[in-house]
Amino acid sequence: MDDLEAGRDLRDVGAAAAGINSPLAEHWRSRATDWLLVLAGWEDHVFSSDDLVEIVGTPPVPNMLGALFLGARRAGLIDPVGYTQSTRPAAHARTIRTWKGRRHDEQTQRTTQLQLPGTDPSA
Repeated sequence: MDDLEAGRDLRDVGAAAAGINSPLAEHWRSRATDWLLVLAGWEDHVFSSDDLVEIVGTPPVPNMLGALFLGARRAGLIDPVGYTQSTRPAAHARTIRTWKGRRHDEQTQRTTQLQLPGTDPSA
């Protein structure tokens, strides 16, 4: 296993760990998922995690934000299109990805495809 593969494995473990089942985490995850689908559905709209945090607030566990975007990317709902500096003071102006939604015919198809790492869809 090379360093890049090891890094991806550690990323996936961290994303899975963010799938906590506390009521607070579930509430944030539900609201954030709904809003991410809205942002991804706006044609030609480029957005970042800062936009989502501005709408739904900071997640109760920091890894949840990355896990949400990773899940949406793996589900084919969003694609990375560039980078920007975060405008949230807590982010210390770090570089973050910008995203754009993919076109889908039906909103229900998008909703059923989004599965966050570390969550159980049958629960």
